[in-house]
Amino acid sequence: MKRDEIKLGALLSYVTIFLSTIVGLIYTPFMLRQLGQSEYGLYMLIGSLVGYISILDFGLHNTVYRFIAKYQAEKDEEGQENFLASTFIIYGVITILVFLVGVILYFNLERIFSSSLTSEELSKANIMFAILIFNLGITLPLGAFQFIIRGYGNFVFVNSVTIIRIILRTVVLIALLTIGFKSVAIVVIDTIFNIVVGFIYAKYCFKKLNVKIKLHTFNKNVVTEIFSYSIFVFILAMVNQFFWKLGQVALGIIASTAAVAIYALSINLVMYYQQFALGISGVFMPKVSKLIADGATSDDLTNLMTKVGRIQLSILGLVLSGFIVLGRPFILLWAGPDYNEVYWITLMIFLPMTIPMIQTIAGVIIQVKNMQSFKAKAYISYISNP
Repeated sequence: MKRDEIKLGALLSYVTIFLSTIVGLIYTPFMLRQLGQSEYGLYMLIGSLVGYISILDFGLHNTVYRFIAKYQAEKDEEGQENFLASTFIIYGVITILVFLVGVILYFNLERIFSSSLTSEELSKANIMFAILIFNLGITLPLGAFQFIIRGYGNFVFVNSVTIIRIILRTVVLIALLTIGFKSVAIVVIDTIFNIVVGFIYAKYCFKKLNVKIKLHTFNKNVVTEIFSYSIFVFILAMVNQFFWKLGQVALGIIASTAAVAIYALSINLVMYYQQFALGISGVFMPKVSKLIADGATSDDLTNLMTKVGRIQLSILGLVLSGFIVLGRPFILLWAGPDYNEVYWITLMIFLPMTIPMIQTIAGVIIQVKNMQSFKAKAYISYISNP
């Protein structure tokens, strides 16, 4: 792993975060005004519901990232080819499962949201849900190629594509919303972008990285190894979904789309905050894999964690202090008086969340050392005994 690739990858990660944050800050109030509070809430509600189905990838994306980084560190080409072949067979099964679950939920949407959505909202919900399920079924296997590239340590390409996508998507959506299109158009455009970008990553893997997907032998041990790792990533994804999306779905069932809009806007700000920490730790998977493959000691890993944590704390501290002082007037100006509660909801999440966010490199180390079971058990224990 070239040090320049890590540095430039980390820099582009922050360019991506900065760009997506700025775009979000400019685009979100525009979208709120074009859609209105109810339709924005409906859009976020259906997205949250589909998010629960997305965890049916059973953590394979992170598994691909971790194992490709491992095979690259060990220079095991045949093992990597066999791993990828087994992984894409599993993806085929998952795609079928996603469509089956999607069909079942599609025919029960009216029953789930009958007390909170109007007939017009239910009609739009059905259309968006169907498109998003199609999107999910196609892009789950395609999304693996991005994580293959990350496993190779080619963060510059991935982040460059992400930056271009953010700019193009924003321009297209602003144009469509300006001429009168609504939430369904946003879902359609996102689906198109997801598929196109997925094929770009796939082409890069095959043409530039010469990635080969070949089943040399059907090795049960490989499948067992995949699931022994991914099952705990899946549990962590479920916990993450429970933390960030359950509120939106619950409000959509028992309250209204307006309540969903307020809560969803708070969660969006929290996601921006998270990215300031995850952007830098996310590029260290290949480096950590190499350190561990080379026999790094606990002190070596602790030193790395300390260095990264200090940088994260400096950045998050600056963002948090700015939000405490200027957050409330900013939200009133940015989103409008209907979203006054967003400040307090967001602040209540920001404060306790800062501590784990300066330790995210530990999550990378846990992934590489295949200790996801420890993290999953800790999360489950927390949920069971809050």
